[in-house]
Amino acid sequence: MQKKVFLYKYKTMNKYIVSFIIALSNLCFGQQSIEKRIEFELKDGYVEDKIITLGSSGLLHQAVSTNRPIELKNDFYSTNLALIKSSAVQLDSKPFLESLYFKDEFSSYTLLTLTNNRFSIVSSNIKTLTSSKINGTFKGVFINFKVHKNVAIISGIENKIYKLMFVDLISGSLKNIDITYGDFNPKRISIEDFQPLDDEVLVYSSVKTDLKNADLYVTKLDLQGNQLESYNVTNGIPEKLVNVSALKSGNKYIISGVYAKHDSTLKQSTSLESNYSEGVFIGELINQKLNFIKFYSYIDLKNFSTYMPEKKQEDLEKKKETMEANGREMAVKYNFVQHPLTAVNGGYEFLGEAYYPTYMSVYNGSGYTRMFDGYKYTHASLMKFDTQGNLVWDNTFPITYGIKPHFPIRLISKSNIDNQSKLSYPSINSIQSKSINSETGEDISSRETLVIDTQNKDEKVSGMVSVIDYWFGDYYIAFGEQVVVNKTEKSKRKVMYLTKVKL
Repeated sequence: MQKKVFLYKYKTMNKYIVSFIIALSNLCFGQQSIEKRIEFELKDGYVEDKIITLGSSGLLHQAVSTNRPIELKNDFYSTNLALIKSSAVQLDSKPFLESLYFKDEFSSYTLLTLTNNRFSIVSSNIKTLTSSKINGTFKGVFINFKVHKNVAIISGIENKIYKLMFVDLISGSLKNIDITYGDFNPKRISIEDFQPLDDEVLVYSSVKTDLKNADLYVTKLDLQGNQLESYNVTNGIPEKLVNVSALKSGNKYIISGVYAKHDSTLKQSTSLESNYSEGVFIGELINQKLNFIKFYSYIDLKNFSTYMPEKKQEDLEKKKETMEANGREMAVKYNFVQHPLTAVNGGYEFLGEAYYPTYMSVYNGSGYTRMFDGYKYTHASLMKFDTQGNLVWDNTFPITYGIKPHFPIRLISKSNIDNQSKLSYPSINSIQSKSINSETGEDISSRETLVIDTQNKDEKVSGMVSVIDYWFGDYYIAFGEQVVVNKTEKSKRKVMYLTKVKL
């Protein structure tokens, strides 16, 4: 499907994708510059637009057609945002649930849930400019999806029981795996996350040992899905590990995540959803044994409570007075989306984003109903630990995001370059970027880049940056939706835009 391209001019086309490309000549903000922008008409017969960055090879634009035949469109773009190739993969039906995505250096993988308990995995390679499809069946709901060495690993829930599935993307063979621990009822076992590492897969499961307690178990599988070993990590530890991920270093595993001490915080979660937790932990596993594990309460982090909603801060102060009067330990419960632990000079860095649920009242004819209105993001914390798990420094900063997503997402893109932690994240109509010294935790720089404008003086836009994603080198890609009104031509268009930004 060939796109038609116009420079500095827009023309409406009902049946074709319209690209509107503006090369922005060195529009700089300090050391930053907006390199290029392209647009796609939203009313073009496609929905569920997704942008997947694939490093210095380019990026992929995916969308699902609204008319038959139902297809997943794959448009491959160069790093100059020039269309290289457009192709499509036909689907058996229209996806009816949110698709899951995974990517590696050159490929993007899309897991689509279809009707009649069917699913498809579409693999798209930007080096070969080809796409392939594997079909399968599953009667439950998918939760997590990762690909490692041409094997797709999927977790889901079927009949209230967590399942794990291995799919060979070359042969198409599928293997269902039941995660069990002794005599525990399978309904007591929740797969919190899994992690492919080298030639193995670590599965982290929360097992309810009784009505009030749960332990973390680790299962090691090979890439064929065969179980190699299984062991209890937290036996005798009062804290409950709500979310866990690991970083392999030689013969040891560095585990990190968020924890809770109270049973009321223990809820089922997805791979991105931390639910209510009370702090951050880091530990070290060697030969199936916990060498150390250390816990850090949110309340002890610098400025963590400063960026909470005012009402929550007031409640926290009242609670603090009451608990101190009774000689009890103070804790704050918050939602926290964690990023994978990264190894840096002298230790490890942990990044998490804080958010809380919001609600609205909707009139139902006889009264008002309280309805979920999305998650409000408030702030983020970057922490450094030494190799023994001691907190070296922490840096908490606010996040202003104009959209309230209905499921937890990671807003921040992070890279480590020249002993600096470089962070970027979307704001209402701009990209915020920070550089933090990895040795001291001090801010090196903080900037804002406006990316919402089309740079056409006759046009007025409304909308915001929805996503900012690290691309390659010093480049990031920002994309979102906006309405553009041209005052001279008296026209209006609703578009999805992509902007290449150098930070």
